[in-house]
Amino acid sequence: MGLRQAGGRLALLGLCAILASACQPAARSAPVIKSPPPPATAASGGTFTEAVAGIAGYLNPLFADADNARDIDSLLYQGLTQVGPDQQLKTLLDREIHLSAETLTYSVLLWPDGTWAD
Repeated sequence: MGLRQAGGRLALLGLCAILASACQPAARSAPVIKSPPPPATAASGGTFTEAVAGIAGYLNPLFADADNARDIDSLLYQGLTQVGPDQQLKTLLDREIHLSAETLTYSVLLWPDGTWAD
C-alpha cells in the first residue's frame, strides 16, 4: 500500500470520526427550576373539569374504596388539616387543635369565617 493510499484512508477515518461525534446526542444541562408565579386572586363561578378513568364509585370520603373516587373526593372535600412537605401538620379550616391529657379527645377551634363544602 502506498503512502498516498494510507494517507487517504487516514483522512477518511478522521472524517468518519468527526461525523460520528457530531451525531451524538447533546449533553443535557441541569434542569432550570423556576419559582412559581404569584398566586392569582380566585374568581367566583366557572367550571372545573377532571378526567377519571373507570367508574368513580362512592363520592363520599368515608366510603371511597377506589383510587379514582379518592382523587375526586380530594377535589370536592377539604379537611381540617393537611400534612405539609416537611411532614408537619398544617391547619386549613381550624385555628387550633388541642389534644386532651389522656390523648383520647381532640378539640378543634375553627376560623370564624370558615365555610364548609356541604
